[in-house]
Amino acid sequence: MVPDVPDGWSLLTLNELGSVRKCRGGSKRDEVAHGLPVVRYGELYTRHHEVIRDFYSFLSAERSPEYTELEPGDVLFAGSGETLDEIGKSAVFLGPAPAFASGDIVLLRPGPQLDPLFAGYATNGPDAVRQKARVGQGSSVMHIYAHSIGRLRLLVPPLPEQRKIAEILSSVDDAITATQRVISQTDRVKKGLLQTLTTRGIGHTRFKQTVIGEIPEAWKVARLGELFRRRQEGGLKGLPTLAVTLDAGLVRREQLERRIDSELSVEDHLLVRDRDLVYNTMRMWQGGCGFAGEDGIVSPAYVVAATKGALRSEYASFLFQSRAMINRFFSFSQGITRDRLRLYWDHFSMVRMALPSPTEQREIAEVLASVEIGRDGSNRNLLRLTRLKRGLMQDLLTGRVRVQVT
Repeated sequence: MVPDVPDGWSLLTLNELGSVRKCRGGSKRDEVAHGLPVVRYGELYTRHHEVIRDFYSFLSAERSPEYTELEPGDVLFAGSGETLDEIGKSAVFLGPAPAFASGDIVLLRPGPQLDPLFAGYATNGPDAVRQKARVGQGSSVMHIYAHSIGRLRLLVPPLPEQRKIAEILSSVDDAITATQRVISQTDRVKKGLLQTLTTRGIGHTRFKQTVIGEIPEAWKVARLGELFRRRQEGGLKGLPTLAVTLDAGLVRREQLERRIDSELSVEDHLLVRDRDLVYNTMRMWQGGCGFAGEDGIVSPAYVVAATKGALRSEYASFLFQSRAMINRFFSFSQGITRDRLRLYWDHFSMVRMALPSPTEQREIAEVLASVEIGRDGSNRNLLRLTRLKRGLMQDLLTGRVRVQVT
């Protein structure tokens, strides 16, 4: 299907817009801790999005002649991938030189009628993605070759309009990057607070040594079996089916009546009450637990436990995200290999934890919750920016919305 060409634009292949060739390069065995920067094809999926802003792999000067040297403005396409939807993901290298590309990368060196930054966005636009998916080849691993990349067609506006489009999209990318940095910083703050508050508490000056390390003198050490009561009641009709996620949350998934992937009846499921702990026996030591925010039912593959009066669920929900507790869950898990480890109730109940007073538990949870509220706001902003960028790429790269060039 030939797209509509806006007035003043052209529909051209990459071969007409520059030169396309396959890069050459060695293997990851050539990498060194410090040296000349190199882009590897896998990083085009995981690290570089439209624009190569940083480098994560390096070569020695002795090995660099075996790799393709980049020039500012080169657009790099991943030659291999796992899915047709992602094949040929690209990013533009804007400098500084010297830098290199490894093998399994296809390179476009734009000619004078193509702005490099615009090319970085346009080659990842919706129509370009569809074209790359059509020419990708393979079964378990997908490939796209230089001759196919060269035949990809782009809608190309005049250079001033290209630069304006690239400027708009780049400004959104800058906002996305800034928001991601805020999220990363918030995560570091939360991690530090989680470690400090669940081991040192708030305002304590006297500490004691225990079997789980140094804790405030006023705190106790208790086994989880003393703080939780296992719930083994059968499910009730009309309650939603709940599922534990790996980011320490219990979420409502769907009504049982709509499930088509299970032959279990309501009675085969376990009853969950609001504020109950639910954990996946195979994922507890990876953070696969959460506290219910509503009544519901879960598969019997989970363990359900109600907190007793000495432990507040809001505090425990943070504590169980801490590295110290996850390590304890791991050490009590049973299994022959790491991917088959399970934490059964009998072993879970033997795990020890430091127990502040209920009042201090609430205070600690409030501090950590305030950090999470800030992170949630940043996540919502990131989602908004990501959607904005997706919409702008659809509109601006097709000419559906024209930019004003001054």
